[in-house]
Amino acid sequence: MDFQNNWNNYRRTTYRTVTGTITQIQPMAGRNDECSQFVTIEDGEGGITNFIVNASTYIADFVTLYQGMQAHFVYNADLPAILIYPPQFTAVAVVSTVSAFFVTAGYFNRRLINDDNTLQLHITESTPVVTANNQVFYGSPGGHYLLVMYERTTRSIPAQTTPEKIVVMCGW
Repeated sequence: MDFQNNWNNYRRTTYRTVTGTITQIQPMAGRNDECSQFVTIEDGEGGITNFIVNASTYIADFVTLYQGMQAHFVYNADLPAILIYPPQFTAVAVVSTVSAFFVTAGYFNRRLINDDNTLQLHITESTPVVTANNQVFYGSPGGHYLLVMYERTTRSIPAQTTPEKIVVMCGW
């Protein structure tokens, strides 16, 4: 049974997704960090967002990022962010739009419903459930932080989907 202890104001991490086209990729200038890139994306409405993609960023299907690529960038919305325009975040995950039409990340309870009660997962035998290093996850994905890739949902509350792929993010 999932529950939260209200007495200690425990709150799970909130993840947000920005989807757009990569317009620029640069090395991290001025920082002695050859493993990180500064990636600029433009969403469908012309909004610009900058992301730092580093060695700990999960890249779905291990694709190489390139200019013109459309992708979903997931970031931790609970971390402090500098107040600049365009906004800048550190990406915790990047998923190519070729891999998934929709992406969500967050905590899913034992009944596979996310924290804000907007999405419920229905897993079939053909649904790949893997860890971040692409190994088969043998346990139940419920009760973990998940990166979920899916194509369509029902119009119910919560919306329901059979994911194309689930990545259990053990380190989140």
